[in-house]
Amino acid sequence: MPLRTMHLDPEMTVGQLQKTHSISSVGQLLPYGNIKHTGLPEGIEELEQTPVEFNAGKLDYADEQKIYTTQPMCFDEQGRLVGAPDSERTECFISGYLKRKIASTPNIGARIPRPSSTMYRISESLGKGLGMFATKDIPAGELILAERPLMIVPITATTTRDGDIPKHLTLHQMQQVLLQDTEVVYKVLIDRLEPDRKKAFYELANSHLHNGSGPILGRIRTNGFGFNEMRDLAPGMCGGYSIVCDELSRLNHSCSPNTFHRWDMPSFTVQLRAARHIKKDEEITTTYIDLTTIAANRQKQLAPYQIVCNCTSCANHSVSDPRRLACINWEKQNAGYVFGHFDPESKPALGPLMAAYKTYVAEGLEATSGFGQVLEMLMGSCAKHGDVPNTKLFAKKFGVWKLSQNGSAGNSKELERLLMALAKWMSIMKTQQKLKLR
Repeated sequence: MPLRTMHLDPEMTVGQLQKTHSISSVGQLLPYGNIKHTGLPEGIEELEQTPVEFNAGKLDYADEQKIYTTQPMCFDEQGRLVGAPDSERTECFISGYLKRKIASTPNIGARIPRPSSTMYRISESLGKGLGMFATKDIPAGELILAERPLMIVPITATTTRDGDIPKHLTLHQMQQVLLQDTEVVYKVLIDRLEPDRKKAFYELANSHLHNGSGPILGRIRTNGFGFNEMRDLAPGMCGGYSIVCDELSRLNHSCSPNTFHRWDMPSFTVQLRAARHIKKDEEITTTYIDLTTIAANRQKQLAPYQIVCNCTSCANHSVSDPRRLACINWEKQNAGYVFGHFDPESKPALGPLMAAYKTYVAEGLEATSGFGQVLEMLMGSCAKHGDVPNTKLFAKKFGVWKLSQNGSAGNSKELERLLMALAKWMSIMKTQQKLKLR
């Protein structure tokens, strides 16, 4: 995910901007593309950042204080530092709030899950640079990779500069100050990396070469993932974080991705699972954007990555767009849907549900929550109609979907058993009803 980009008049001054926006929000107003006049404005000195080695066992920071820290670290029941769980560690520039949240996670530093075998290779992808490809057939729901990040940093540009930024500077100049300051702040973080992980970071792609982003920030903007679990949620705070991995950064975008990635706090890893069956030699893809919108909107969202998508859905948008709009309407109609809430009184029609299922599959949207809703509703509806084979079919599909989304099928097996019992009972009742009518 890129650091957020917004559009304002670049010639607006800091003084004018303060009338409608807080200066802290300017860290989200980052330019992309080819920008003229990059670098620090005349009269603004380069930020000096003194490396500070914070005590790894210290947790009593202010919520909003940003600190350099190596994670994950393990603590005992008395809150005393035990140490790092293994040699794969992540360098972080995070808030005191988030450090405490990480430290208080049950089983933090859990063993990194490993797939049964290596399922991918990193190699050239035509027109995209490096990509990830399957070396064998990969079933839906299968764990492909769990990777501990190289680094975690705020999703907004940051500075430790004392005092206000001069009010005569334009928005464009202020953006350049923040870009340059962020580069200095994150250079300290990069220098904390082990040599092999530092090398891996600098080998990542950088699609922000001409907008004032330095080589560090440019790579972070190009390759970072964002997850709701890694946010500052203390009162007065709402900032997200950019999570940069090594091999997972090689995943290219598709508007019909064949994987789903999630954050697992206990193992401190980003986990990648197959959202549908992936064939040997097929490229393994993810999404950088919101998928439930039409092709023209998706292309706009991809602009900061310097990407023009030519996937099947974008190339055939006259066919794809109506199907995407149908998925959007489905999710609007079911906006209040609660997973796991089985209503024995409702009996949704199978026809519309099957139509929705086929539309999601045709668009390759198996990684979306809407697809999970369709599967759960289908297995319930099939059970209520006494359709035993399809109840079992969609229950298994829902279990695989849940596994890819959550890393666990949860209670889907128990739900499958209950629905199978219901389906068999309904089937018997139907048979008895037919016999009575003879």
